[in-house]
Amino acid sequence: MEQNLINTNNMKEFLEKYKEEYTLKIPQLLKEVRLKTHYTKWSKTVLSAYQLEPFETELLGYKLGKFLRNEPKINKHVKHYFFDSEDKIVGILEYDFYNNYEKEWVVTRFLYIYVQEGIFELKLSSSHITEEPTKINRITYVRLFNDKVIESYNLHNDNRFSKLVYKYSDNKIVSIERDLWIPNLLKSIYEIEYPDENTYIIWEIDNDTRVKIYPKEI
Repeated sequence: MEQNLINTNNMKEFLEKYKEEYTLKIPQLLKEVRLKTHYTKWSKTVLSAYQLEPFETELLGYKLGKFLRNEPKINKHVKHYFFDSEDKIVGILEYDFYNNYEKEWVVTRFLYIYVQEGIFELKLSSSHITEEPTKINRITYVRLFNDKVIESYNLHNDNRFSKLVYKYSDNKIVSIERDLWIPNLLKSIYEIEYPDENTYIIWEIDNDTRVKIYPKEI
């Protein structure tokens, strides 16, 4: 899979532009989620059961959460996922904690916007569940080619910026290169091996050393 990569500086400006644009549209975007929702799913683990960026959770050394069969009792870390009629995720509502003084939950919302060559993920500022958030804490854009993620870009409120490039072989991701500016550049390279159809191992490459980061050794 060969595709030209986008200039990194241009992508940071690109995210800044859309963050500003989408911030003004937050009420409209929340309304669109409600209108587009065809069905929902739930999870109750600390880590999400959905990730836009491939292996996002596993690169931290953790296992992706799982969807539940039934709606759980609302509690800390419970997540509500919203899907449209084409099975595309359009939003996530994450329960952060219960505000005893206000007698209502504080939540974090994620919105998903589909464009011609990619998908935006907006992580909104936390708010009470009865209130609308007013800020975007993080904007993510994944670039698609043949319906596969080939690049991912993140811009945080504190100006942290990251770029990930995914390389494929036989329709499977076999390596990930990550550049992270905080503000100095940190570079990371990961390799993914597939012992069989149902398992995979992720290694971080440090010079000539390979460190296994997923699954973690027990």
